[in-house]
Amino acid sequence: MKPNGGPLKTLGRIGKALLPLGKIRTVYDALSTLAFVVAVLGLALLLASVLLRLLLPDLKGEATTLMYTGAILFLIYILGAFNRIVHAVTGRRGRYGVNTILMIAAFLAIVIIGNYLGRQSYRRFDLTASAQFSLSRQTNKILSNMNAPVKAHIFYSPGDPIMDIIRGKAANTLREYAFKTKKFSYDNIDMDRERAQAVQYEVAESGTIVFESGDRRQKLEPRYDESGTPAFFTEQDFTTAILVVTGTKQKSIYFLTGHGERDIDSGAASGYVLARQGIEGDNYLVKPLLLASAAAGQSTQEQTASQSTDTSKQQASVPAGGKAAVPADATVVVLASPKKPLLPDERVALTDYLNDGGKLLALVDPNTPPDVVDMLGKWGIKVENGLVMDPLNAGGDVTGPVISAFAPGVPITSQIQAVYFPEAVSLSQADKVPETGQVYPLLASSADSWLKQGDTSDKKFNEATDKKGPLFLGTAMMAISPKSIEAAKANQTEATPKITRIVAYGDSDFAANDLFYTLSNGDLFLNTLNWLAEDEELISIRPKPLEYRQLVVSKQQKNLIFYSSLVMLPLLVALAGGVAWWRHR
Repeated sequence: MKPNGGPLKTLGRIGKALLPLGKIRTVYDALSTLAFVVAVLGLALLLASVLLRLLLPDLKGEATTLMYTGAILFLIYILGAFNRIVHAVTGRRGRYGVNTILMIAAFLAIVIIGNYLGRQSYRRFDLTASAQFSLSRQTNKILSNMNAPVKAHIFYSPGDPIMDIIRGKAANTLREYAFKTKKFSYDNIDMDRERAQAVQYEVAESGTIVFESGDRRQKLEPRYDESGTPAFFTEQDFTTAILVVTGTKQKSIYFLTGHGERDIDSGAASGYVLARQGIEGDNYLVKPLLLASAAAGQSTQEQTASQSTDTSKQQASVPAGGKAAVPADATVVVLASPKKPLLPDERVALTDYLNDGGKLLALVDPNTPPDVVDMLGKWGIKVENGLVMDPLNAGGDVTGPVISAFAPGVPITSQIQAVYFPEAVSLSQADKVPETGQVYPLLASSADSWLKQGDTSDKKFNEATDKKGPLFLGTAMMAISPKSIEAAKANQTEATPKITRIVAYGDSDFAANDLFYTLSNGDLFLNTLNWLAEDEELISIRPKPLEYRQLVVSKQQKNLIFYSSLVMLPLLVALAGGVAWWRHR
């Protein structure tokens, strides 16, 4: 039997039998109004449930109750006004409305599918000139080698605008970490609402970030500058914390001290604080080494990444009567332009270190102490007397050569374009080279250069006394360590013979603060340490520090920008509309 009406019409027919005809219409209208109210109330409850889930996720249960209630009310409306809905949909206006709804639904479906596919193949591109949003190669290497999942918790208190900025920048950097590996994740924890978690992680200050992996934790607390303003966390802070909680040991770079060497904590023009920061940016530990007070094998107890990240102040210490020795955790020792001779015990300690496969970076200048020159000579590197002068220079000063000739096929200099070596000395291969050793040049001055010997105040080439270029200003040496050779001769061959590596440059100014970012000076210095530390995959051209860029315009240019953007553009749009109306009126 064909149905002849919905529930409302059925109620109407029943009403005819029970009510006078004059009141039937009134009851029917009341029921229709009630159905409309039910529909509006149902939609309102559905909308409220969505907003509640978005704005107050903790009230998930209440939002679910509202959603079910709203859905039931809306379903009652559909059942009560079914015929009216069918008529509205199947009518002429209804068909147009349905087509519009279907088009909107199709558009939304395309947007949703596009977003889903985009999230599945998510990519971020750093288009800044200084690559300020890109992670370093060392960090990428560490993330790719992570052996356990790590999670970072960012604790914050709402209402602190400065901390909100710092938290946002930290979250943006940590998002890059999470993108690089699925083993890293992070979250934000409101300290005011999640007091239990703040107590659990022993966090008392907003802006604290806690890294954890298994039962290991590392807490980064906010730092403040001299004015009391909170400072941003750096990529190095985060990477070091990951190394701590995963139990990975960082390599250590030691700078010899006590002989007038460059100061790795000095911000002066001649200091090496930028060099130290660059090394730390490659996630090495940087430590000063006073060999005169270092103890054999334990000048510093073996330091892992679980110790304080502020290692620049750590110094070797030794019990009374201890023998001088390079620390066992030394990956590379840097000799940065000593002005005074080394003590006999210090020379012995460095020699023992190199004999056992140690790595040394020697930066020499004019008037380098003879004992340092002799030590390099025993390893096949000769320091020439005199000053390098080159017509290819910076600022017209022949004592400041710009080096653009590099040895082919050498990882250290493979990506270097040019470096600036002011007041440099020349290096060459010594007459005697260690057994199994190989000495090769890294960079050279131009063919028109010369080595000025004797009186350097006369900057003209003297064919009788001066040495014609090109001259080598950087030299590398590799050799199987003498101890490995001795072990082989005694039939105690090591599984992998240790290799001694030495790099010497005839200048130390190129890595000082005032020249570190000149040309490729800083890259040459850091790439050399990467090669010595056997981290060749880190050798690269690093982004320069973030530059402050300001657009300076005159008053006339400012007025032009104002009127062209706020006045002319709207007028052009209005004019185009007027022309279109006039043509189609």
